[in-house]
Amino acid sequence: MRRTCAFIVSASVLALTLAPTGLAAATAQTASSRDSSIRAATVQTAALQTTAPQTTTLQTTPAQIDPNQLQALPSRTLQIDPEALQRFQAAQNEEPDERDPRAVPVDWNRVSTDIQIQQRQYFNPTVGSEIQVRPFILPRNPDAGNAPVARLPILIPTLGALGIRQDAPAFLFPQRYFYTYSVSDNGLLVEVFGTRLAHNRAPDDRSGRRLRVTDGEGLRVERTEYGFDVSFNRFGVAYTVTVECDIPRADPRCTGETYARDLARTLYIAGGTPD
Repeated sequence: MRRTCAFIVSASVLALTLAPTGLAAATAQTASSRDSSIRAATVQTAALQTTAPQTTTLQTTPAQIDPNQLQALPSRTLQIDPEALQRFQAAQNEEPDERDPRAVPVDWNRVSTDIQIQQRQYFNPTVGSEIQVRPFILPRNPDAGNAPVARLPILIPTLGALGIRQDAPAFLFPQRYFYTYSVSDNGLLVEVFGTRLAHNRAPDDRSGRRLRVTDGEGLRVERTEYGFDVSFNRFGVAYTVTVECDIPRADPRCTGETYARDLARTLYIAGGTPD
C-alpha cells in the first residue's frame, strides 16, 4: 500500500518536473520560429527594395507658337465685309414694301353671329344631329381635311343654290390665309376663292377704282368669257365666286347674273379657325 502511494507521488512529481521543461521547449521553438519569420521578412523586404522599378522623370518641352501666326489669327476669323454689313443694316431699317401682301384682320364676332343665324336656318331641332341634312356638297379630296389650318371663314355654295346633284365632285384646298373650293356637274363649274391677304394700295389707279365699285349689295359682278365673277368683302375677307358654263350663251346659269348673284348671297360658313 505504501509502495503504491509512493509511485503515485513519484509520477506526480515527474509530471510536474516535465511540465516546465516542455513549456520551455515550446517557448524556445516559438522564439526560434519568430526569429526565422523576421529574418525571412527582412530578406523579402530587401528583395523588394532591390527589385522595385525606378521612376523615370520626363522632361516636357514647352510648345512653340509663332507670334506672326498668333497676330494674324484674329484678322482671319473676325474679318467682316463692311459693304455687306451696311447692306444688312439698311435692310433692317427699311419699311415693308407696300407691294407685299399682308394678312388683314377678320371680324370673328360677326362670323359667330352669322353662324348662329345659319344654324337656326338649316338646323332641324326635331331630328338628331346624326341625320341632319347637310346644306352643302362635302369635298372629298384629302386636302379638305386640312380645313382647320385656314385662319379665315371658309364660305362654300349651298346645295339649294347650286341646284345640282348631291354627289357632284367637290374639292377644297385650304391654306393659312386663303382657300379655293370648286364643284362641277353637267356642264357647270363653280369656284369660290377667299383670301385675307391684301395690298396696302392697288397696283394702279384703274385697278383701285375697279375694286371700289360695287352695287347696293356690296357685290361687284363682271362678265367673263364663260360666265361671271362676283366679288365682295365679308368679315374683312375678300371673296370671289366664279361661274363658268360649257355653253355660256345657251346655259341659263351663265346667260344672266341671277345665278351667280344667288350663289354669292347664300354662301355657307363651313369652316375656319380664329387667330
